[in-house]
Amino acid sequence: MLIATLRVVLRAGAHSGIIYGTSPRLPGLRRQDESSTQLLEFDILSPRPQWKDSMGIPFRKATHQILLLLMIPLVVQTGLLLIIFDSFNKLEAESVREAKSLDALLRLNMTLNDMVSAAASLMMFSVWQEPGFLLEFNDKHTALKKHAHALRKSLASDSKEVANLANIMDDAISTFESVDEMAQDSFEKDNVATIERLKSFLRRMDTAGHGALEKQLSTRKRLQESENESRQHLMQLIQAGVAINLLLTGLAATVFVVTFARRFQIVVADTQKVASGMLLESHLPGKDELASLDQLVYKLSYELDAARKLERAMIDNTAEIICSLDDTYRLREINKAVYKRLGYKADELLGTNIQALIHPDDKDETYRELEFCKNTVEEISIETRLKRADGKYTYYECTTKWSPENKSMSCVLHDVTERKEAEKLKQEVLAMVSHDLRAPLTSLGMTLDMVTEGVVGNLDKRGEKLINRAKYSVSSLITMINDLIDVERFEAGGIKLNYEEALAIDVAAPALELVTPEAERKRITVTTEVENFKLRVDKERLNRVVMNLVNNAIKFTPEGRAILVTGRLLQSKSGRPYAEFQIIDQGPGIAEDKLDLVFEKFKQAGTGSEGERVGSGLGLAICKAIVEAHHGNIGVTSRLGDGSTFWFKIPQSPSS
Repeated sequence: MLIATLRVVLRAGAHSGIIYGTSPRLPGLRRQDESSTQLLEFDILSPRPQWKDSMGIPFRKATHQILLLLMIPLVVQTGLLLIIFDSFNKLEAESVREAKSLDALLRLNMTLNDMVSAAASLMMFSVWQEPGFLLEFNDKHTALKKHAHALRKSLASDSKEVANLANIMDDAISTFESVDEMAQDSFEKDNVATIERLKSFLRRMDTAGHGALEKQLSTRKRLQESENESRQHLMQLIQAGVAINLLLTGLAATVFVVTFARRFQIVVADTQKVASGMLLESHLPGKDELASLDQLVYKLSYELDAARKLERAMIDNTAEIICSLDDTYRLREINKAVYKRLGYKADELLGTNIQALIHPDDKDETYRELEFCKNTVEEISIETRLKRADGKYTYYECTTKWSPENKSMSCVLHDVTERKEAEKLKQEVLAMVSHDLRAPLTSLGMTLDMVTEGVVGNLDKRGEKLINRAKYSVSSLITMINDLIDVERFEAGGIKLNYEEALAIDVAAPALELVTPEAERKRITVTTEVENFKLRVDKERLNRVVMNLVNNAIKFTPEGRAILVTGRLLQSKSGRPYAEFQIIDQGPGIAEDKLDLVFEKFKQAGTGSEGERVGSGLGLAICKAIVEAHHGNIGVTSRLGDGSTFWFKIPQSPSS
């Protein structure tokens, strides 16, 4: 039955196209079905085996192959279970028959005992005439009828011994019934005849009873032997099922290892090659899922190779130096731009510690920055001087980022020598402006003041007008020079704040007093709504911020309008108090695309149509530097035609 089941499954799979895949076999192994010839070919030395059916159609789906490997053991196990269940049912039936035989044997024994006991009681009564024997006879007689009725149901009627015993039981019951109906006196008259009759009955009963007992014992022995044979057969079936199950499991595992596992290992190996940067020479043949996956990996290897070549070409052709460092800061990779920039060949620097190229004065600072880069996920910029092949040093800005996965640091080196030279030139210009221009302008201003005071004589109205105009120009130049120097000092980190306790109104009031004359000249009303709270700030510098912002508002506000200065104490989301100041004007507003330029140096967001609005563009840049030095921020909200609101926010007290 097992072989027939396997044959049906294999035949059905071959005709339905389900059976396909790879399978190990010995060379020359062939299999032929009854209805069709199917040749299963497998070369165990072939790295990429494949089954083909008799029609030449390759097995396409790995899922179908796995399904087949699962179906065959399942069908075989199902057939074995059916056979075991059938044998178990037979064993149960034989156990039931054996139990019935044992019950019949017990009832036969009880029936014989009842007949013997009833006859003995009757004979004792005939001899001794004791009523107790008659009562005992009646009890045995009643039990005999009950057991005889049950015995007829449990015994087979086609046995000669059983038929003879049944006749004797009938005679015994009729005799006992006739005797039971006799009166005591009549029974005494027939005493001798009754005793003889009972003796004859007992002899017949002994012969028939022994025959029936032997027959039942023989039947029970035969049933026990049959039950033992069935039990042994069932155990053999179970053992065979376990052996076949183990065999099929081992066969399926072998097929899986030699086919699927082997093909899967090929896919894994190809994937590892691609991950290592190797180019695949071939891919897994076939059209199943593993073959499709390996073909994708094969295609991916060429795409990655092309991408690597393109990336390498871009890196080699870029004008900037690109390199990578290991965890000891040795050069692992570097592009060809290093020859153009520093005069070294790339091969000469591989394995060299980058510290060997850094200026001795910059080594300690650069090392600290590199160590910091290894402990952060952000990229950082380092400025340092690198040694050229000719021994000269040039300034480079190095943008670095640490990769924990690769244990390497990527670096992009940008030559900033020109910028450094420009900064040096700017510093020289500032020094020239601060010393060579500011001093003569200050002296010129003092001379003009002396002329105005009449030191060189009285001036007419035209002369006073010219002198005042010259004084204004000199004052504007000195203010511009001071602003320029302050901005450069602030950007260079040269702001030193002198913190002190101050009221919010004291931050705004001095500045408002200084701009009041200009506001009155344009008939502009400046009002304040500053709450009474304390701050710990550099009051003098914040006065300058408020003055610059209000002066800027007066510059752009039309005559006859109003400016509002507010100050209030608020609380951030973290619960820390901060002060917010606002300067709200009624000017023409600022275009949205110019809002980002407001606080940049030398930038102006106004239209520039009025001469009075033209300035150096440094006042708001100074405000931004001072506010940020207080760890605050500054901004503006505006719409064309609706005026502008300049604001700045600073902590109520410094964090440290």
